[in-house]
Amino acid sequence: MSHPRLIEDEERDLIKRLQQGESQPLRPLYDKYKDKVFSLCLHMLGDYETAKDFTQQIFLKVFTRAGSFHGQSAFGTWLYRMSMNECLDHVRHRRLIRWVTLEEPSALPVQLSTTMSPDATLEKEQICKLVQDAVQSLSPKLRSVIVLKYVNELSYADIAAVLGCSMGTVASRLNLAHKTLAKKLEFLRSTI
Repeated sequence: MSHPRLIEDEERDLIKRLQQGESQPLRPLYDKYKDKVFSLCLHMLGDYETAKDFTQQIFLKVFTRAGSFHGQSAFGTWLYRMSMNECLDHVRHRRLIRWVTLEEPSALPVQLSTTMSPDATLEKEQICKLVQDAVQSLSPKLRSVIVLKYVNELSYADIAAVLGCSMGTVASRLNLAHKTLAKKLEFLRSTI
């Protein structure tokens, strides 16, 4: 297992080389962050193909905008902020919010056991679909904190850095998102 300090130093070296115009350092950064960026895009945009396209566009922007990274935050935080801004701009300007269907790969996979009965499997799939639908129906501000907290597993401080707000605002938005999701899920569950 690599020491966290060595990983930071390696990443810092890759970023420095990228800022000097080398393209090779983009590959290891892409390999490290692509799944988290894709997952963020999928949950914010709700469409698998759009999320794939946005992931590619974001990494092209990393290459062209590497000079704007000054190291005031971790590279991952800077990347998530860029990703979130791209997604929010898309949602705001195009009002394109699609639902993630069960047929599409999801970043919130249903863990099915081979020992589960068909009824239990179906119920678990229905619950997963309800949660996905409820998250997709949140406003972009509330959806963003849910995605960053539970999909990207960021701390309150990192979420605040990504969204450019205080940790208190993050806590407030998460609290409101939890309450909103609880109401939506209660309503949706009663319709099954």
